[in-house]
Amino acid sequence: MTITILRRVKRDPLRTKKQLDTAFEAALNDPLFAAWLLSQAKFRSKNAALVFEDLDDHTRFAFHIENKIASPFTWRQPEMYRERAQQWSGKSKWGSYTDYEVILIAPQEYHDRYQSECRKFDHFVPHEAIAKWLPAFRRH
Repeated sequence: MTITILRRVKRDPLRTKKQLDTAFEAALNDPLFAAWLLSQAKFRSKNAALVFEDLDDHTRFAFHIENKIASPFTWRQPEMYRERAQQWSGKSKWGSYTDYEVILIAPQEYHDRYQSECRKFDHFVPHEAIAKWLPAFRRH
């Protein structure tokens, strides 16, 4: 006989993926939040804003961001982020960017649980760090 024990979790209606995505997108208009997020990536030394930005040298870059809460990655999901970023690079439809990073935002415990897949992203920004800027990312 096999016994499976499921941990019951009360779903917090303030922390749905769609709501966090919306809060994150709205925060991109805050120059302080944008500067902080840029400091988490290789573009930290650039004077730029998200998601595409003409810099003084007229180059453009993009962040391809995946937001995870609890569900595991789908098959090849991390790899497909990088492939998509590469395919869209240089295309006018997507802002003609020439450089990019794929970034994962998720709770720290998610990162700890799925470390090997998470390492396929260029950077990881924990929800707990974003929560300092966006109350919607705080755990209640």
